[in-house]
Amino acid sequence: MSVARIIRFAALGMCLGLHAPAFAAMAVGSVIQNPTTLAARDLDELIGMVGDGIDECQIANHGGDFEEYFKLSEDGRAGKVFEAVVAERSNLKLPNGRALLVAAAEGDKQGAADMALATKTEAGYVIDELYQLKLGKGKAVSALKIPKYAGMKIITTQDAYDQIVEDVRRETLKKASLGRELSPDTARLKDALDSGRIPRELPGGAPLPTRDEVKAISKGYYSALWEKLCEALRGPAAATAAPVTEIAAEAELMAASIGTKMLAVGEAGTMSEAEAALSGSRRLMQMSARLWLELGRGALVLDSAYTSWLLATDFDRWRNGSMSTEQLLALSALRTIKVCLEIAAVADPELFSKAAFTVALIVVSGLDYAYEKVCDANREDVRVALMDLETEERYQMTRQIVLGN
Repeated sequence: MSVARIIRFAALGMCLGLHAPAFAAMAVGSVIQNPTTLAARDLDELIGMVGDGIDECQIANHGGDFEEYFKLSEDGRAGKVFEAVVAERSNLKLPNGRALLVAAAEGDKQGAADMALATKTEAGYVIDELYQLKLGKGKAVSALKIPKYAGMKIITTQDAYDQIVEDVRRETLKKASLGRELSPDTARLKDALDSGRIPRELPGGAPLPTRDEVKAISKGYYSALWEKLCEALRGPAAATAAPVTEIAAEAELMAASIGTKMLAVGEAGTMSEAEAALSGSRRLMQMSARLWLELGRGALVLDSAYTSWLLATDFDRWRNGSMSTEQLLALSALRTIKVCLEIAAVADPELFSKAAFTVALIVVSGLDYAYEKVCDANREDVRVALMDLETEERYQMTRQIVLGN
């Protein structure tokens, strides 16, 4: 399921007053029934479960240039791919009844552990051991000092592991020649290597992947995903799903067309100027579109805060008697739906969905405004009636006093 669909279902659930239970963090002894990790048919499917996808906004923001996009997102993508690669390699080697589960695939995306080694029982898979994955020597060494990772094994890449072993070996020889003890950091590292807290192989005996292997797998997976989405956006739905992407794609086609014609007549210098102009125009359009999106998000966030304040104000007006129960319930329902739609419009990455949520928001806002005016008119009618009644009573009392005298 894509991130956009998850956001849409979450927004719908808020509107209906539904609350799904949160996943519990992985812990030794906890039980997982029917692990999602083991349901993946291959590595690509497991990566899709663990990492975030790509949406058309990201393609538009980078003008369809995957290399530019991946250069900026490579580190974040590689971490999740590393988890998937470790799980797949380990589960191929582990005996029946044992499995290495990825926390993100099992729904635990906020816990300290990245992975868990579990044993199959009648109740389900019982977690025996927790793992933290770190790409690179520096992150692996730092993880040993972090309290929340206490008791967890730290898995890193083969090249990082080899570097840690070499650093400890050199430091040990140097200190031994001087007759001194190891520094606390080196002693901690040596103990982690000797005890297997930083293991030299994956569970089941599978070899550790290198950082270059992880990066290559990550780039191959997301490059294919990028191409598939670009191909889908070139279809009939492109005009409605991603207008910004369509403009960028059209600019690319124009640049290519002009470049081909210029080359045909041998005007290489002119072609370069035309491409530069089109590239500048394309980026200007992208920046303008992004600016309007950010301004729209800001406006929705402010209006959401204002609507939430109105909900509290409505309750105070109902408590002091200036609003009936029916009016309170109607306004509260409209304004709650309005806040949910605003949250969905801000969070949803798909432009088509944003447009749909915005249209629904305009309709609900119109109903809210109209009903508020009806409530104000009713309150004014009641106020005038009370004033007339009070004036009549004062007249009668004054008349009796005058006539009595």
